[in-house]
Amino acid sequence: MDKQLTGSFEAMLPMVDQMAAKFKLDAAAKGELTDIYRTWFNDDIDRAAVMRKIKDIYATSFTEKELQAVTQFYQTPAGKKFLKKSPELMRLGAQIGMQEAQSKQAQLLNRLKPFFEKHNIE
Repeated sequence: MDKQLTGSFEAMLPMVDQMAAKFKLDAAAKGELTDIYRTWFNDDIDRAAVMRKIKDIYATSFTEKELQAVTQFYQTPAGKKFLKKSPELMRLGAQIGMQEAQSKQAQLLNRLKPFFEKHNIE
């Protein structure tokens, strides 16, 4: 579970790349920005609390017998491979989602424009 949490963070790093591009940061500044995010994730995020909450979600979604079956699966070669590949797959999936969202930014802005006008937001 900790590997998946770390994978989720790694999936967020393309956002940092976008920020660096938006602010026209050089490689050193981009590295500094990435380090700030890594420090925040490693030092400020309460992983134990997050994992407790995730465990609670699983406990309310699956029976103990089902969780035992899932645990048995993760002990198989396919399950071990799944766990090993999951962080990278999550990162790639997040990139795909981010690319799609970026490609549709104009549509979002068109949808937001009447709202901004209605509420006098510039």
